[in-house]
Amino acid sequence: MAKLKWGMIGGGEGSQIGPAHRLGSSLDGLFEFTAGALDHRAAEGVEYGQRLGLGDRAYGSWQDMLLGESTREDRIDLVTIATPNSTHFEITKAFLKAGFHVLCEKPMTMTVDEGEEIVRVAKSTGKICAVNYGYSGYSLVRHMKAMIARGDIGKVRLVNAEFAHGHHADATDANNPRVRWRYDPAQAGVSAQFADCGIHFYCHDLTTKLAIPKEHIDYVVHMAGIASPTHYKVKPLKTIDVALEGVRSTLEISKINNAKFLFTSSSEVYQTATVIPTPESYIGAIASNNERSCYDISKLMAENYVYVYSKNYNVNACSVRIFNSFGPGISEQDSRILPRIASAVKSGKIISIYKTKELPKRTYCPTANTVGGIFKALLNGKKTEIYNIGMSKPEI
Repeated sequence: MAKLKWGMIGGGEGSQIGPAHRLGSSLDGLFEFTAGALDHRAAEGVEYGQRLGLGDRAYGSWQDMLLGESTREDRIDLVTIATPNSTHFEITKAFLKAGFHVLCEKPMTMTVDEGEEIVRVAKSTGKICAVNYGYSGYSLVRHMKAMIARGDIGKVRLVNAEFAHGHHADATDANNPRVRWRYDPAQAGVSAQFADCGIHFYCHDLTTKLAIPKEHIDYVVHMAGIASPTHYKVKPLKTIDVALEGVRSTLEISKINNAKFLFTSSSEVYQTATVIPTPESYIGAIASNNERSCYDISKLMAENYVYVYSKNYNVNACSVRIFNSFGPGISEQDSRILPRIASAVKSGKIISIYKTKELPKRTYCPTANTVGGIFKALLNGKKTEIYNIGMSKPEI
């Protein structure tokens, strides 16, 4: 099989993404790095490309590369675009129209309208426009794959992925063009880091009806809610609307897409349970006329929505009742007990104990365990069922 002649725009000297693509392309021996416009600074781009062996096919700009490659008999077969987000649309469209296949870095475009235009151009030219979200060429990714294949780490039950960019928080990088484009909305777009993770993010106020997305959806999870008493006591109507309007809108999306649905309820529906650990069959007595009722009753009513849509509209839906979940990222201003204890320890303050005769019977569940439980219920949960997510024994 003949190698594909491959070109690259962006990914110049000192960039993070350039070496990832160039090294990855060499792994299977199917690509030949043939041409490139590697830097927005023309002279530096040409000089660096020549050092990489591109010769006279090291160009000073993407426009020069488009013109130069379009007129060659041995022109490149495809081009990778690894430039700031705001430039993707123009470059991608130009190369597709000139008859080149394109692999564009994420996100493909800044707006949905631009993305739809790229789809139209790709269809009309018959050329492929692909977007990559992961890098199978990274050595650690390949190492992890081999470890899992050999069974070195046993059965994988939970994968906790982080997109850490703390190294870009240095104030001295505020005007560094290699860093700023990631965080400047004018250059990165409204999707910001969500697009870097391959996440399609819609911003919507769930107190109002949610429109049905155009894309087909396989799973819907309703996790929105105002869970802190500090906040829901002053926003009772919003608390109710997020639960009820939000769950009905998302259940409609599940119904139309025949998607699996999961609603995250709360252990608060048990109120002060007399059975510890509390089974899902336990029925709590919830007051309807106090300042906490907006949260507790709306969660319980939302569970009923899930039941009704499952029984009457054949939606494959279930609910989980989350007990007190804690972990990295919880706000120090949160008024619940664990953040208050952690804050007191951090600041060296005295921890006040307000109950002396008996210890409270509450269970606290680490966030990673909570997430694992949610995914287990989402994938394996039975229609209309409710599942507790928490530790089986009280810890305080």
